[in-house]
Amino acid sequence: YWSSYFCISENAHCRIVSVNSSAFHWLEAERNHGRVSRSTLEWLSTTLACRDAKPINVLLCHHHPHLHSELAKIDTSYEVMRDGDRLIDLLGDGNLGQWLIVHGHKHFPNIAYSAGRAQSPVVFSCGSFSARLYRELQTRARNQFYIIEIPLTKVEELGLVGKIRAWDWSVGKGWIRPDGNSSGLASLTPFGSKENPFSLASRLSELLGKTPFIPWPELVAKIPSLEFVLPADLHAIERALKEKYRLSINWQDGRPYELGRMS
Repeated sequence: YWSSYFCISENAHCRIVSVNSSAFHWLEAERNHGRVSRSTLEWLSTTLACRDAKPINVLLCHHHPHLHSELAKIDTSYEVMRDGDRLIDLLGDGNLGQWLIVHGHKHFPNIAYSAGRAQSPVVFSCGSFSARLYRELQTRARNQFYIIEIPLTKVEELGLVGKIRAWDWSVGKGWIRPDGNSSGLASLTPFGSKENPFSLASRLSELLGKTPFIPWPELVAKIPSLEFVLPADLHAIERALKEKYRLSINWQDGRPYELGRMS
């Protein structure tokens, strides 16, 4: 970790790579951003290529490996990791497995897919567990902690999919389930399904047919990838269902519980 700037821990099912994106902070010009060096990328590529593939691969780093556009709107000093795009390209080329990148730095919770190929990494920007949030974030996020669940049986069928469960720290109440509006990340955030939202909306419409409604679990049983659609993509599905098919998703506790016809 202190010479090549990364280390690897693994078991039969999971590989975790920790990258030191602060390795060059001893240089005055490097203190305000992270970096992954070209030599580190070469060493990492060679090391991973010599090891057996794993169904679950996680890369941990401190700094943002790609631009977080929502954060850039409220923090003009925000900078991404130098050569983070090369790191993403390395992990997403399809030869080293499927990857989840987990990072921190600006304490703004978000989850998205990185640019690149079909197996481009999932990038999870974590909130802080116990930071004093700077003013620009105080109405957009709270301190949170997370449990990431990645079901091996689903990974074999659907690729790297999972769910993130989150809890907010609330003064006077302790750890509570977030509502997702002022917290950044809702209490349950699935990820991994990259199916086109409009195609999924069409399939859902066909499954509903002429019946008035269908419980959401029945739809998930018929379209397993639906369980792991990102929240933003789920809202895109909802808009397509309303605008094109006059169908509505009914929600309960922040999650869909049935699909029905609009009155």
